[in-house]
Amino acid sequence: MIDNYFSKIDHLKNENVFNTNFKDVKDELFVNNDFFDPYDLIQVKYEMIRRVKEEGWTVSKAAQTFGLSRISFYKLLNIYNLQGLVGFFPKKRGPKKPHKINEDISAYINNYIDNNDKPNAVEITNQIKNNFNITLHKRSIQRFLSNKKKLEEK
Repeated sequence: MIDNYFSKIDHLKNENVFNTNFKDVKDELFVNNDFFDPYDLIQVKYEMIRRVKEEGWTVSKAAQTFGLSRISFYKLLNIYNLQGLVGFFPKKRGPKKPHKINEDISAYINNYIDNNDKPNAVEITNQIKNNFNITLHKRSIQRFLSNKKKLEEK
């Protein structure tokens, strides 16, 4: 049982949902019941909101009991009302799309592909450097070409 618990903590850390303030959770359910886990930040956030909405706790009492701030409560409540429990899960970090390949560069790459039989990622990066003064990695071009091909196949 203990080995499984440590692997759960590792998993929570890997998923960025480990409650670093677990010692501040003073709620009786988290203290007296194994089902409620003070290390699980998602569970702590949900239970804090539930206590206020369903059991009539004050925001101050809930925030203090669950080791979060009142401001955090209101932010979480807003997220919960808009997205439900899914909103508590961390979003994927980092850029969501290429930030250097804008519409102009995309059009340029498409034009280059249309006018050349065998598009070469290194040549395209050199052309973009010369024409736009932007340095792209050849892998960015390869991803762009791969995504373009996937879209054309659909």
